[in-house]
Amino acid sequence: MTFVILLIFILEKRYEIQMNDTETKNTAVKAPALMSTRPVTAQDALKNLSKYLKLLYGKKVLIFLDEYDTPMQEAYIHGYWDEFIGFMRGLFNAAFKTNPYLERAVMMETPFDMLVHCGDVEGREIFIEALVDCPCCIVAGNNDFFSDLPREEEIELDGNKVLVTHGNYYGVSMDISGVAEEAKSRDCDAVFFGHTHKPVIEEIDGVLAINPGSLSYPRQHGRKPSYVILETDKDRKMSAKIKYL
Repeated sequence: MTFVILLIFILEKRYEIQMNDTETKNTAVKAPALMSTRPVTAQDALKNLSKYLKLLYGKKVLIFLDEYDTPMQEAYIHGYWDEFIGFMRGLFNAAFKTNPYLERAVMMETPFDMLVHCGDVEGREIFIEALVDCPCCIVAGNNDFFSDLPREEEIELDGNKVLVTHGNYYGVSMDISGVAEEAKSRDCDAVFFGHTHKPVIEEIDGVLAINPGSLSYPRQHGRKPSYVILETDKDRKMSAKIKYL
């Protein structure tokens, strides 16, 4: 957690920020001294730093994170994964914008066995993974520039083989039969895709094709945020339902 410790050190220096606008001229805003690395203190470090920098420069602050995968790996190897994820969840929720619709959907549906995201996470994959207590499958969308996420994945859900893709390479904006044909050619029972931001559940030539729509930027009539819940019965047969917020 080197970057967090560095931020705490900066704040501990109690830098005084001199305001230049006429209403607050000669008024200094002091960053509070942080006397410890208690979880609440550390989780507020990024939020407070960005607030003080905005006061100083009068501009919005951009925060770039890198190499957070290393402490995640160390946490998993050395047995403090749960504590680490709890800390990171608090850190990111305090400092960054979140998706209230995603949080609401997770809260309403918990517990569940897996979360699948069909792309266009735009760098928020770690926030999504920290939000849930289950495995995640997240693929890259056409807006995930310079992302290390896979373009598509093949996963197994209770004995069913599923292709997960964003769908833009299969022309889903015009016709979803192409992505269904691709799934069938790989002996998949279902395909999950996105890109159109319009929810769809349709069976095509024996393949269950599912688009959950979008929680952030829905485009279907009425533009309600949507997601899909998929369940399997005792015979492992899949059934899906579109839900709206």
